[in-house]
Amino acid sequence: MVDQYTAVHGTSNPVTAAASTTNGVVSLVATLAYTDTVAKTLFTIPDGGVIVQWILNVTTNFDSDGTDQVDIGVTGTAEKFAANIDVSTTGLKTTGVVLSQVGIAQSGAQIVKGIYAAGGSAASQGAMTIIVQYTIPG
Repeated sequence: MVDQYTAVHGTSNPVTAAASTTNGVVSLVATLAYTDTVAKTLFTIPDGGVIVQWILNVTTNFDSDGTDQVDIGVTGTAEKFAANIDVSTTGLKTTGVVLSQVGIAQSGAQIVKGIYAAGGSAASQGAMTIIVQYTIPG
């Protein structure tokens, strides 16, 4: 059985198998935890992919005794897609997404990375789901 990413792009996604397609919009799903204090590869947005939206859902609050923030980007530009997302409370997060990256075709494949930074003591919990939805114009 061919997964949705392979069906759309003709190649398997080397980073994540959690992909689905609905009406031409591909959704890639990854998770980030309180232990991800070094940039973690989340998924790859292909060359020409136009980001439709980001869905950032904190399922378990991150609990350092200072600020708890997540950045989403690429090697060399850690905040390309989202900067300083406050993950100290649960729920959907909208503040921090870099809107200039939504609705434009990505130039080259984008290997997306996420990183958690505790602003105080090390956190003992924290988890979030990160979803990017994109389409390939054609």
